[in-house]
Amino acid sequence: MIAHAHCTCCICGEPFEVEKRNCNSRTAANFVEWAEENIDTCRECEKKIRMEKRKAEERRANLPGLVGTDKQVAWALDIRHEKAIEARDALKSIEDRISSEESSQIKNVIKQMLFTQTKAVWWIDNRFVRGDQLVASYSKQQRNEECAENREKQKNK
Repeated sequence: MIAHAHCTCCICGEPFEVEKRNCNSRTAANFVEWAEENIDTCRECEKKIRMEKRKAEERRANLPGLVGTDKQVAWALDIRHEKAIEARDALKSIEDRISSEESSQIKNVIKQMLFTQTKAVWWIDNRFVRGDQLVASYSKQQRNEECAENREKQKNK
């Protein structure tokens, strides 16, 4: 049985429906009663609220805005936040085994990645890569680009 609760969003005023699957009639009735009293924000307004909170966090951290469609940016903001936390946690887990200089270098790479990767699609494309692996991959990519620039400079001399 599927329970259908009919609610009204307290933000946009639009009616919306909340479903709960695989429940018996008593559970369904209890859910409908509870949901209609307690669920007062539609999914679209919840997404907007979450995106505004994420943008405010990003501004407090002085991170640059992301470029892409509204949906891409909303998704990428969540991914960037998650990857930053993963990278920070990975660094914390190894800090006692590395020198302070190495720790500082890793922190700089993390900051550089967070500040230079402004395309939402980059974060979306890398959403399945663990934060520590993403930092290592980004660092390697930067080194390769620097080497290519140095080779180009040597050619032009």
